[in-house]
Amino acid sequence: MTDRICRAMATKDGRVTYSSAVAQGSTLEQIIEDDKKYGKMVPYNGKYFTYKAMDWDGKWISKKEITKGIILVWNMAEKFLEIKAREAKDGEYVDFKIYFRKTSDDPQLTDNTLQYHFYPINDFNNPNRGVCVVNIDHPYTSHGDGIPMHLYDPIHYPNPTTAKKFDYDFDAIYFHEAIGHGLGLPHSPNKNTKMWGNYLGMIESVFDEEPWETIPRLQAKYPKRNMIFSIFQRWINYFKARQDRF
Repeated sequence: MTDRICRAMATKDGRVTYSSAVAQGSTLEQIIEDDKKYGKMVPYNGKYFTYKAMDWDGKWISKKEITKGIILVWNMAEKFLEIKAREAKDGEYVDFKIYFRKTSDDPQLTDNTLQYHFYPINDFNNPNRGVCVVNIDHPYTSHGDGIPMHLYDPIHYPNPTTAKKFDYDFDAIYFHEAIGHGLGLPHSPNKNTKMWGNYLGMIESVFDEEPWETIPRLQAKYPKRNMIFSIFQRWINYFKARQDRF
């Protein structure tokens, strides 16, 4: 299988590029056909996917914010896919595992790797199945608007200041990695999509694509959730407002 892993990479200007395979095709139909070779995930319990942040113990973003961001991302997917996902209970098998590691602790991480995620693996005994690793050598928040320097570096900035340290928006990157690659999509060849391989040109919200590409690609792999359009539109408005305020 081609490129079983995707990496979100920090660039020198603080932006993000994504290192992985790109779907081949100039039309949506051709892209969807190419998506097939990357497979899809099936829940271990046959009913719903489970996810869990395994070992968060960092700063800048709290465990509560991390959990809310993960739940938000999966709740978004549940509105257009007929899938269910919930946080794994203690002792329950975890389909999608999120680990938080330092560069020095993981040979897959480089200094500029932000996150990496494996494509679908349906061998339930494979330790890489559903794994996402977040590099805690980089600062994250739930909004991506920067960290005040007196919080980021209180030794050199002891007093409150409006100056900010650049940070990364956790849920924006996690959606690309987990819902995109984790459910079986390679990168899109088209800008202004959620699965475009560069921060510049990548849509933050999957609902901002015009025309939609990521949603029909996922719906070609997983059952489509049918919902009255007016209700679906209200959910879209909710998620757009919620993404940067959880």
